[in-house]
Amino acid sequence: MCKFEDIDFDDLWLETKAKRTKAKASSAKRKHVLRLGRGGWSGLKRKKGFIWPQLESSYEELKGLQNPRSKLYLMGYAKINKETKMYELDDDTFQKGGALVNDYVI
Repeated sequence: MCKFEDIDFDDLWLETKAKRTKAKASSAKRKHVLRLGRGGWSGLKRKKGFIWPQLESSYEELKGLQNPRSKLYLMGYAKINKETKMYELDDDTFQKGGALVNDYVI
C-alpha cells in the first residue's frame, strides 16, 4: 500500500511535464490531421451523402474509387474551404487518394 509521504511529487511533476513536452513536439510534426469533429467516424458516415459528392465533383480521379472504407478515409481528411464553402483535400492527401484509386481500378 502506498502512502502519500512516500511519493515525491516534485519528481512526478517533472516526469509528467517531460511527457507532455514530448507529446506536443510529436503532435506538431503531424502533417495529416483527421477532421472528424466530435461525432467521430459515425458522425462522418452520416454526412457521407453530403461530403463525398462534393469531393467527387472537385476531383475527377476519385470517381473511380469504389471501396467504402477508402472513401471514408478520404472524407476524414477533407476540410471546408471558407471561401467556397465546399469540402476539399490537401495536396498530400489528394495524392494518397489518387494512389488508392490506382490500386483499385482494374
